[in-house]
Amino acid sequence: AGESSIEDVDLEIPEVYRYHSEGYDDYGWGCVYRGTQTILRALGKRVPPLPELTCAMGTGDEWLRNPAAGCSWIEPHDVAEYFRRFVAECGDLRLVNVATRDGANLLNVRA
Repeated sequence: AGESSIEDVDLEIPEVYRYHSEGYDDYGWGCVYRGTQTILRALGKRVPPLPELTCAMGTGDEWLRNPAAGCSWIEPHDVAEYFRRFVAECGDLRLVNVATRDGANLLNVRA
């Protein structure tokens, strides 16, 4: 098995995507999608609009035609899969649960 290394990664977050960003009513289901957009922005990557992101993550865009129905939930591991599939140079990154508040640093763990 390969060795793992952990590095501190400081991210400047120029924009935080929240519920109702872009004018869409995603309250109650949009948090992980919005977190994904925020991470993409912080990494300087293209940020897809919410309908494009939900389609790429396999949950479709039916919520546009029927807002009351909402959209399917996704989890953080779905974000890791999205990054592997659609974000150049992120193929070997994985998301980990890190319990730290040390200077608000994120940890980058590589297998």
